[in-house]
Amino acid sequence: MNDAAGAGDRRSSGIKRSGLAGIVAKGTSAGLSFLLLPVLVRSLGRDSYGAYAAATTVAMFLTWSDLGVGLALVSRLARATSESDTDAARLIVANTWSIMWILALILVPLGAVSSWIIPWPSLINAHIPAHDIELALDLYLATTFLGVPAGLGLRIMQAHQQGVRANLWVLCSTSAGAVAPVLLAVSHVPFWAVLASGNVAMLMVNGTQTIAVFRRNRHLLPRTGDVEFTSARRTLGSGTLFLTLNLVVAFAYQADTLVISSVLGARYAAVFATSAKPFALLFDLAAIYNLQLWPAIAEANASGDADWVKTALWKSTRRMCVVALPILLVVVVVWRPLIGVLFGPGFTPPWSLVIALGVWTFQQIVGNPVAMVLNGLSVVGFQVIASVIMGAANLALSIVLAHRIGVSGPVWASVVTHATLLLVPSLAYARWFLPRKLQARPAVNGIA
Repeated sequence: MNDAAGAGDRRSSGIKRSGLAGIVAKGTSAGLSFLLLPVLVRSLGRDSYGAYAAATTVAMFLTWSDLGVGLALVSRLARATSESDTDAARLIVANTWSIMWILALILVPLGAVSSWIIPWPSLINAHIPAHDIELALDLYLATTFLGVPAGLGLRIMQAHQQGVRANLWVLCSTSAGAVAPVLLAVSHVPFWAVLASGNVAMLMVNGTQTIAVFRRNRHLLPRTGDVEFTSARRTLGSGTLFLTLNLVVAFAYQADTLVISSVLGARYAAVFATSAKPFALLFDLAAIYNLQLWPAIAEANASGDADWVKTALWKSTRRMCVVALPILLVVVVVWRPLIGVLFGPGFTPPWSLVIALGVWTFQQIVGNPVAMVLNGLSVVGFQVIASVIMGAANLALSIVLAHRIGVSGPVWASVVTHATLLLVPSLAYARWFLPRKLQARPAVNGIA
């Protein structure tokens, strides 16, 4: 009993340390991005910045690029580490990394010629030469795909619950990705160079991180013969569900910018993107704080500590509600007048957009802890089904409301579909079915 209590305290303490470190790291990088944003907007202009915002949104749709194996690694490696199974841990890392490299070798060339398949100029809908947009997106996708194997180090740190170190690396990566486009924009280089520069900078930092992780964890370095079909198939099997979930969630949550750009034009996408900045930051801070829940829940479940799992879920959800609501109220009131001062009167949004963003962000923050817990328990099928239904409904309603009520329409569509089709069902699942699932897994020799 004392061992279980000690392990629970260790997990809770790790979540708090990691969460606070993540908030500091994200807050620092976001503060830097926020200070640089007016420079980027004024250097590119409203239309080009709208194209930049729409183009960078494409990255949110590329969560499928590693087939979900990076997220599967977090759960599988956390369980192997909790059982002190060094050989299994090394095999998991070896097979995951081999899959990542194979995918990169296939996808990088495809990304480089994406404009042959996808009509980027019509999707971005900006007053920029079509060739520049096509070249920009080709390079952007190619460098994004090349970053798949470079991101392995971050996943290993997350699985080991090394949240503080992981967040420091994230700070370096995101800061480099924020500074590089601004430096090139003020130098008046072509649009494609500005767009690709952030990816290249982050790729260099993430690659360095992965090398450093292997230097500190030499027992995880793959050996000859480590790559085997059975382990790779298991990794792909776990990754497929996480892949489907994250692809659907990215599409459902991030489609607003592209819908606005396609329906209303890149100039409206610029208004939406600048208005959404502080709200996106608040959700990112909450998500980073809760991220350590995922491996902690996986490790607790593997150890048969069902009580800690249930307590952690509801404590995290209550904490998010209490902290997020007053902060969001202040942002809703203060942010709209500041936008005109920072970016010019042409960027001032309607109140309906700012209020919608506040409601939408609160819903995302409240739902994040339950998503992390379900991921840690590998309860992915339920989330996939709910997210697919929500994503389809959200896209259809977003297009309709964009035509009917303008720039705030897609956000209100997200609010309605997320609340009714994902948030409430997830909370109900956690309330009624999760306790039964946990109680149905008796511990054997301390391992569930």
